[in-house]
Amino acid sequence: MQKSWILFVLLGIMGSNAQVINIPDPNFKAVLLAASTNNAIAAIGDILPDNSTTLVNVKIDTNNNGEIEVNEVQDITYLNFIGTNVNDITGIENFINLKYLLCWQNYISSMDSVSSLTHLERIICSNNQISTLDLNNLTSLKILNCSNNQINTLDFSNNPLIEMVYCGNNQLTSLDFSHNPLFNELGCKNNPNLTDINIKNGVAQQFPPNTIYNECWTGCPSLSRICADSFELSALQTYLSDCGIATAGITFTTSCALNSPDLTGTVNEIKLYPNPNQGLFTVSFASPIDFGTVEVYSMVGQRLAEVSVHNADQVTIQLPHLAAGCYLVK
Repeated sequence: MQKSWILFVLLGIMGSNAQVINIPDPNFKAVLLAASTNNAIAAIGDILPDNSTTLVNVKIDTNNNGEIEVNEVQDITYLNFIGTNVNDITGIENFINLKYLLCWQNYISSMDSVSSLTHLERIICSNNQISTLDLNNLTSLKILNCSNNQINTLDFSNNPLIEMVYCGNNQLTSLDFSHNPLFNELGCKNNPNLTDINIKNGVAQQFPPNTIYNECWTGCPSLSRICADSFELSALQTYLSDCGIATAGITFTTSCALNSPDLTGTVNEIKLYPNPNQGLFTVSFASPIDFGTVEVYSMVGQRLAEVSVHNADQVTIQLPHLAAGCYLVK
């Protein structure tokens, strides 16, 4: 019975993979059909922490039938359709292993189709017409640039790996990174309704000239409160003053909740114990994992270890060489 059941599931998956993806926007479909090994529209591989890559350009329409099919997109990790007059990205939800999405300078109004792509690490969707951006399921997200849109709310409470956010030229009213223990770089210029920023997360923030775009937080006339770690207050105030921002009307405080996720106990039916430990700990799952990885990161985002999990409900990690401190497990 068990073998028959497994065979039935595999046949079901094979059948679904032959399906043609519904892509309503002709411009989006055209750019996907244009992907080839000679351009950088689609690729398979990774962008490494030092920004070198293992990306290899690929053709999506491998059977040349003028359609995009489910089985043709499932291995793709990188999509780049900058400035291609795309309005609607419906269909992108089938790119289930997508990690890097570059879609700036289009006419996209909704990003709902990416909300299920849990492997996404980088989203560059600036210069569109986006009004809402749901990040709740994007637990792997590290970098977001959503500048020059019409967004009024961003919730990062379920993005524990987020490191960098550029969200200038929107309609935001508040920004809270207290749930994000790796976050260290913010660009938020020209948000006229922005009143409150919380960057108290236990990590020193990067300010220009040590940031990617070297942006000042100018153009935020309503900004009245910034909560930060005590060790970065001086650098923060110097940065704002150097940008020509009047700090007299801004309350600087360290009295705000530090909401960085607690790794003790159970999160999504995953347990880590003992915690604290001396470099030897176990990660257990509610049910066996067919295939996966457990990764250990430093508080500044450096990946320190990666252990494969295959047909097991727990894995033991040994890292006796690590110095005493706090670490993240993904």
